[in-house]
Amino acid sequence: MVIDDCENGYIHDIKLEVNIMGQMQLDLLVTNSSQLSLPEKLLIYAFDKLDIHLPTFPLNTDGIDIVAKNFTVRRVKMINYDDAVVPKPGNQLKKYAKCSEDILVEDIESTFGIGMAVGSVAPHE
Repeated sequence: MVIDDCENGYIHDIKLEVNIMGQMQLDLLVTNSSQLSLPEKLLIYAFDKLDIHLPTFPLNTDGIDIVAKNFTVRRVKMINYDDAVVPKPGNQLKKYAKCSEDILVEDIESTFGIGMAVGSVAPHE
């Protein structure tokens, strides 16, 4: 979920879940299977045929990316494989959030995710 250039926002009481099989199937639609390496083919086979539930690497599946000012995220359940909540930097082209600020995140249940990331993106001008 991407919140971009928002002021005075509130997300609460929702569940976000990454469908890793769906993500891999979409990837196959845009990638010619003949171009896949053997490890990639084996990984796809493992998820499809062996009923594996835990990926062994993050798949760039941030839960909520926020470019906002005065924003609250509360009581959210997430199943993803990367950052749960990430305040992102704004820039001077934004109308409301030239800089992400005053963001409150509380009561988050993150499964498989790696938590909240602050400062993971270099600042913009």
